[in-house]
Amino acid sequence: MRVSVYLLVVFAPILGWGGPVITEFMAINDSVLADQDGEFSDWVEVHNPSSESLSLEGYFLTDRSDDLTKWEFPDVVLDAGGYVIVFASNKVPVEGELRSNFKLSGGGEFLGLVAPDGATILSSFDFGQQKVDVSFGLLSGGGEG
Repeated sequence: MRVSVYLLVVFAPILGWGGPVITEFMAINDSVLADQDGEFSDWVEVHNPSSESLSLEGYFLTDRSDDLTKWEFPDVVLDAGGYVIVFASNKVPVEGELRSNFKLSGGGEFLGLVAPDGATILSSFDFGQQKVDVSFGLLSGGGEG
């Protein structure tokens, strides 16, 4: 199986401010990453680029620019430089796996990570039609990959 990744080139200073950022997502996951149920749900990867651990409690993920507090993170601590996957599955939460209350649209939509104030968008994508098993995201460091 060949998996392609689309990357946006981003300069390091943009990611270096220390807050969490959406680094990658897959809106049509057919065979790449299975959840605990063995199903291939959409997923979103969030990264902590800072040099200190960060609790995501109170931050939000959303697929609606008019509903910035759609899904709230529980108390999940990201180590410095750490990553976490949230399955955008609209499935009942289970221990040991983050599951949002929405799915991503393979046809394109808004995806945002919002600060605990419920108004400040920290990271977002307005993406178009996606391809099966192809993720979309950022490349830190300013190079192509």
